[in-house]
Amino acid sequence: MGRDGGSGTALDSGALFDSVGSGGGGDGTTGVPAVDGGTGDVLDASATNDGSGANASSDAPGTTATNDASDAGGNANASDASANGDAAVADASDGGADASDGGGARDATEAAATSDASDASSVGDASDSGAPVTGQMYVINAGPQNNDGAILRFASAATITGNVAPRATISGAASTLLCPHFGFLDVPNNRLYVGDPCAAAVDVFDAVSTLNGAVAPTRRIAGNATTFAPRAPFNGNPSMMAVAVDTTRDILYVSTSNQSGSVAEIAVFAGASTVLGNVAPTRVITTPTNPGRMLNFNHGVLSDAANDRLYVASLRDSSVLVFDGASTAGGSMSPVRWVSGTSTGLAGNDPIFMQLDASGDLIVDCRSAALTPTTGLIEVFAASHFLSAVSGNVNVAPVRTAITGSMTTLAGPHMIAYEAASDELYVANAFGGDVLVFSSFASAAGNVAPTRVLGGSNTGLSIPQGAPSPRTATGVFLDPTR
Repeated sequence: MGRDGGSGTALDSGALFDSVGSGGGGDGTTGVPAVDGGTGDVLDASATNDGSGANASSDAPGTTATNDASDAGGNANASDASANGDAAVADASDGGADASDGGGARDATEAAATSDASDASSVGDASDSGAPVTGQMYVINAGPQNNDGAILRFASAATITGNVAPRATISGAASTLLCPHFGFLDVPNNRLYVGDPCAAAVDVFDAVSTLNGAVAPTRRIAGNATTFAPRAPFNGNPSMMAVAVDTTRDILYVSTSNQSGSVAEIAVFAGASTVLGNVAPTRVITTPTNPGRMLNFNHGVLSDAANDRLYVASLRDSSVLVFDGASTAGGSMSPVRWVSGTSTGLAGNDPIFMQLDASGDLIVDCRSAALTPTTGLIEVFAASHFLSAVSGNVNVAPVRTAITGSMTTLAGPHMIAYEAASDELYVANAFGGDVLVFSSFASAAGNVAPTRVLGGSNTGLSIPQGAPSPRTATGVFLDPTR
């Protein structure tokens, strides 16, 4: 089975998000540029509410504020049309940040928005410290308040361990990041796609290896037309969003859902490399109501471009759904095959994300369905179960239960990334606030300790864990080329 040339996509751990206000009306200010053409800004979890707790209405004309390429040295443009709920867009050639603020113009000095191109604090290039670099690792930090997420970049991914500070951090109001959970790294194009359920948006950062500080995304896909599940209160109907890209066909897949099941779909957008704004998906994939093989609070999504195949982790269904012919699939349809049943080990666990190893075997990581903070499970299913000739229920035992038990320190694992060249599995350990690395993964079986651990107060992932929310380290991506 072929593997997608891109990096894996990340999904959410099913967090219940603390949404500050969810309706229209009322006074409020927002730190997130909206692209929703209607009222009721669903994009901002950092809104300041009046006594009624309602968000301000967002009358967004849907225009786009763009940093001009001639903005010398990456200086921030403090005036931004996002006061009317427009999408703030940063030109990829602009080394600085758009100081966009949904509540109006921001001072250019706020949140480190102004930066000279020669200033290492604004351009997080791999050469900025003089240390030897062996690949880059990106980690999504969902943030403790659901309105302060970040993307952390670490150098020397092949050897990094311990309490190491990131080389760069993308965060702040201009970044628009609230509680990002899943993403996809397009390595050849140096582009990171981020799914943010608290903003009901997909943010795209071009030239991501050069970014640092409060920088705006190059593009944002959000608004009513997208059909993304709206964000919801912490104690209400939380949503989830994950993304994958078929870089061969330039297709963006967005897994979007909420806990009630009123939204459970894969929104498909043609032109992944250029799509932006409040646009309708090209196609939408949904499933009939058939327990064991249906989209139900779906989380991670993985594109196997070589085989035109899509894998989806259906968390509340305790299954992994497989769609063949993904590039043309649409409408209400059943998956061609689905991994579920008593033999799989998925029952009683929540499948979160998937990866393919060097031989095409499917790696599935799960957390405890009871949200037990200190447990997790990673299983491997043989590639032979996913060949085009195979259809129906794949109710089989995994080839091996690769990682589980107290020595693993798994705690609500979220996204995973597999590096075939070194045979290493990287795990974004959401409830543990760290990244675990397991070497010799092809032979790993059972209660094994990680080979390396990235964690501690210097990493930006050291928020105390032990409960389903907050969580950190929800996504992990590898770029071995930079």
